[in-house]
Amino acid sequence: MAKRILIAFGFFILSLNAFSEVHVITAVNVSYVPSFLQVNLGDTIIISTTNFHSTQQVSQATWNANDTTLLPGGLDGPPGGFTFVATTLGDIYYVCVEHVQDDQMKGMIKVSQLGIDENKAFNMQILQSTSEQYVKLIVNGGLPGQLHVEMLNLSGQVVKTVQMDLTGEETSAIIQVGDMPRGVYMIRWSYGNINKAKKIILQ
Repeated sequence: MAKRILIAFGFFILSLNAFSEVHVITAVNVSYVPSFLQVNLGDTIIISTTNFHSTQQVSQATWNANDTTLLPGGLDGPPGGFTFVATTLGDIYYVCVEHVQDDQMKGMIKVSQLGIDENKAFNMQILQSTSEQYVKLIVNGGLPGQLHVEMLNLSGQVVKTVQMDLTGEETSAIIQVGDMPRGVYMIRWSYGNINKAKKIILQ
């Protein structure tokens, strides 16, 4: 009996998080990518940086002043990054302790309560051709509308852009990369409240 109750409780927790999203913020040189992120209550945010960047939450006034005074009770992440769950509605202002004053390295996360239907069944796949001539983007689901996709180099410069017209079914697009220098790039996309980025390597 106890085992059945435990299984049922575990299923209930899974159901609560079934429609949550995972968002990734990376550090590209002295910029957060993306620097603005809109998420849903209960979503997971991964701030993935290097050992040269430590991230902490500040007030809006401190953020505007490019200062580093930690918000009482705020997020205080170590160099290299950290993961947290958005549990409170409102705006999260954060800065890089080492680079906000000279380079204005900072970002903002808006946490809102959105309908489940806006998030469910949205999936992006990024496929690279074996010849490294193109990158194929495949979107399954999502609401009809436009999806804006950017490809950035390690300097944070946008080198390619694609607009995908989503229909609610499978949609695909091609980014030609055969003429681009080999190296590490970021694919960044935003749709509604979803903002994500993924690293790819052209070899």
